[in-house]
Amino acid sequence: MEYFGLKLQTLRKKAGMSQEDLANLLGVSRQAISKWERSEALPDLYNAKKIAEVFNITLDDLMDIEIKSIDKEKEKNNKLALAFLTVPGVLSGFGVLVVLFAFIGINSLRSLNLFSIIRPVVIFFGLLYNYSLYNLYIGRNTQKFKYMILSLNFLLLLGYIVMLFNIVDYNQVPLIILLILILAIIVLGIIGGFMYNTDYSVNKTEYYVKQTNIFRKGIKIISLIVGAYYVILMGYLLLTHSISQRVGVTYVVDLTNQTGTCDIDISFSENNFAQLFMFCGDESDNEENIERIVIYIDDELIHDSNDVTNLNFTSEMDNAIMYNFNYPFEDIDDLDYFLDIAITITTAEGEETLEGYIVHRSDDFNTVVVPIWVTGDN
Repeated sequence: MEYFGLKLQTLRKKAGMSQEDLANLLGVSRQAISKWERSEALPDLYNAKKIAEVFNITLDDLMDIEIKSIDKEKEKNNKLALAFLTVPGVLSGFGVLVVLFAFIGINSLRSLNLFSIIRPVVIFFGLLYNYSLYNLYIGRNTQKFKYMILSLNFLLLLGYIVMLFNIVDYNQVPLIILLILILAIIVLGIIGGFMYNTDYSVNKTEYYVKQTNIFRKGIKIISLIVGAYYVILMGYLLLTHSISQRVGVTYVVDLTNQTGTCDIDISFSENNFAQLFMFCGDESDNEENIERIVIYIDDELIHDSNDVTNLNFTSEMDNAIMYNFNYPFEDIDDLDYFLDIAITITTAEGEETLEGYIVHRSDDFNTVVVPIWVTGDN
């Protein structure tokens, strides 16, 4: 019945008649013509014969006429509209792939931040857009998915406007070209949405039942995975925070009983590893001759090499001593600035004590993520 109304409308328009003109020729009301063209009712046999006479065709021709001129034009417009709608679909699909592959490069949740919340928006937008586009192609619930895809294009336009307000520098030519290209893609999608005529869509749903089911299941699986991932992410972001954690301390020593120039510093790291660095030019002792090293800070014994089996040296330059030893890192907080220090070095030739005081302390910090109830070092 719906096709008769379209046929009648086609014949009337080809003849250059208004509904009122055709109603006068048939002796019926204009409302009757309107109902027939809207396929809300069918004319009786008497009026059907009169319609055939008005347009100089047989009754069979009236019932079987092909309205190729309008059909082909509408179908051509629909194909063009789908082509326009496909361009943003490709863009959104590419965005989904980029975001999904980005997950592979994430080593831990610590690399994420609140900006990551935009990622599921990109994924769901891309999936919903392409699913709606797919349904328009196969003619399934075209009215619903036409408005869906139009809404998504306007949402994309809104996101584009927000992005424009957040760009600081427009002086870069590639950026301007990219922005123009994105805007053109969005406009094409909006135009395609308005151009698409659901009355002339071809319903091919029965031929794509299997593909449709696969598409729907794929969307559900991806949505569940991404949704679960971001529920975990949000919980992680809400229950953790970043703090600065001390990972190393270095003390610079100024000697008071040394006539020549001698540089000394002592460093401590979080893995309870400490290192004494001494450089006194040509006057430096040879590491091979050193038998014992004793370190005091404010008369407190920090280290005595007699307590270890072997002396551990890692020299990286001539005339320098780099001696490694262990020291509890948590005890560093008990040390302060301007402390007295004494380093006794025993060789085969005798014993020498270098005395001075700490003139500078340098702290190294790393940013780490911890539960919200854990505080960091100041």
